[in-house]
Amino acid sequence: MRYISFSIAKIAGVAGVFVCTASAVWAAQPAAAPVIDITAGGSRVRGGPSLDERVSKIERVLENQTLEDFANRINSLQKELQKLQGDAEVLNHSIDELKRKQKEMYLDLDRRIRKLETGATSAAPVDPNAQAQAQAAAAQRAAYDAAFGLLRDGKYDEAIPQFEEFIKQYPTGDNAANARYWLGEAYFVQRSYDSALAQFQTIVTQGPTTPKYSDALLKLGLTHFEMGTWDKSSQALNEVVTKFPNTSQAQVAAQRLEQLKREGH
Repeated sequence: MRYISFSIAKIAGVAGVFVCTASAVWAAQPAAAPVIDITAGGSRVRGGPSLDERVSKIERVLENQTLEDFANRINSLQKELQKLQGDAEVLNHSIDELKRKQKEMYLDLDRRIRKLETGATSAAPVDPNAQAQAQAAAAQRAAYDAAFGLLRDGKYDEAIPQFEEFIKQYPTGDNAANARYWLGEAYFVQRSYDSALAQFQTIVTQGPTTPKYSDALLKLGLTHFEMGTWDKSSQALNEVVTKFPNTSQAQVAAQRLEQLKREGH
């Protein structure tokens, strides 16, 4: 009996040592890692979104940001293009004016040479009416050149009242239609589309023989485009293509018509 009691006590002591040792080992083990559920949809932390869901969310955020940046860039480029188109028209007009003045200088020089060659010495009598007309024409030309110079320099706020005053003083003058067109152009560049539309429409209403008619018709279509009146824009642009084929105006009109078509207007 004593031997049995001693054996039981010995076994209990060994078991106690084993339990203490196992507890120490378990306490030393690191915390269990999260349980990963491998499925057909990708790795998923139990209770959280899958890897594909996280990637899709990031892609949506990046895509929205990219589209917004792209739209802002397009808008900026369109504004810059409008400015460049206006500058190009001003430059072309300046070249035409230089050619006209050069031609007048050559003609005047030719007249002087012919007069010397014929030995004309007697001065022609001065016609008061002709002299007054020449002075009036010079004053009209100076007023137009002053307004156009402001426009050429990009001073649209100053050019607009100058052109308006010119049209008021010389409504039927030689440069009245040109002044009205450039007034509309200044309004267009400043995005004052209602005011620009009124000037271009006046020129178009005056008929095809009016100077700047084809340019004004094109600008009429472009202004309606900017205002969102798609039907009127399409009508004016198609008229440009029909009446003035194989011209720069027709090319611009055709490009804008293609844009209207792409955008479903």
